[in-house]
Amino acid sequence: MKIQTQKTIAVFELAARVYLAYMLVEYGVSKLTGGMFNNASPQVLNTPLKDVDLFHLTWYWFYKNKLLTYFIGIIQIAAAALLLFSRTVIIGVLLALPVLFSILLVDIYCVGSAALIIRVAFYNLLLLGFIVYRWQVSKTIFTQLVLVNKTRVGNKPILLAATAGAVIVLAIMELIIVWGLALLAN
Repeated sequence: MKIQTQKTIAVFELAARVYLAYMLVEYGVSKLTGGMFNNASPQVLNTPLKDVDLFHLTWYWFYKNKLLTYFIGIIQIAAAALLLFSRTVIIGVLLALPVLFSILLVDIYCVGSAALIIRVAFYNLLLLGFIVYRWQVSKTIFTQLVLVNKTRVGNKPILLAATAGAVIVLAIMELIIVWGLALLAN
């Protein structure tokens, strides 16, 4: 019975990886081809900025910020490719998780669509599930990343401190962008 359960979980995990890879490719390609964020109607463009709703303001900002949009699209496609292969799943998760978490924050604070929020939250949960399902591999990768060159400050790895600092800086930048967009809309 235990072997059957393990096989069932493995099949579900593979199906979830293929599904998420498909969705990431679909979103990534739409960003690279201009299919996403290209919804600025003349009516919205002729509206005073203070009267534009946050959804249209956010979408227009991403539309005008081509470099960021292309970067996100490329990361999504690369992560999708990595999710398809068993040996690179965790690397794909490490690429996709920050992007999808950022998208979740934008959807929560700027778009406000419950369907989008639930969908992107589900994608994030799948990614976290891959880490849990492959915990031994995940633990090994994270340990290797933290203990690179075994360089230490006191009893803590330098890389861990630098990574934590970078995460804090990125989180602050994310909040500034999201709050800035919210302030522009008000």
